[in-house]
Amino acid sequence: MNIDKTILVDMDGVLCDYAVGFDRRWESAYPDRPSRADLDGLHHYKVQDAFDSEWKKEVYAILRGQYFFRDLPPIEGGAKALKEMKKEGWEPFICTATLTSSPFCMSDNQEWVDRHLGYKWVSRMILTSNKALVRGRCLIDDNPKFD
Repeated sequence: MNIDKTILVDMDGVLCDYAVGFDRRWESAYPDRPSRADLDGLHHYKVQDAFDSEWKKEVYAILRGQYFFRDLPPIEGGAKALKEMKKEGWEPFICTATLTSSPFCMSDNQEWVDRHLGYKWVSRMILTSNKALVRGRCLIDDNPKFD
């Protein structure tokens, strides 16, 4: 593998819409509670920080729930961009930080990739708890302070 040609691409917020997926689950499960937007917690990578401590249990129940990651909606153009990178001679890999407290996160992410990108992309996944440890030319990520 040529590190100079390796492009790491995050899933949440880049290939799949974590924020929309969370909001749909939250509104379905807790229609009487304030939404994340009501609390001004619009950045998906800080979704758990948007809620008061009294709702942390509910927030983590959603994030740790089975099929949460599998059912996230794709972001338009994400799959096409990966394929175009490959066509242009780059080596794109999906590099995502998993929610280690979720027993479903890894398998859900793999199922998402299989469903939306195709099975061959599953072998191009790097599942980690810290993206800073993975080498590549660059990381495409929506979180300015990835880990």
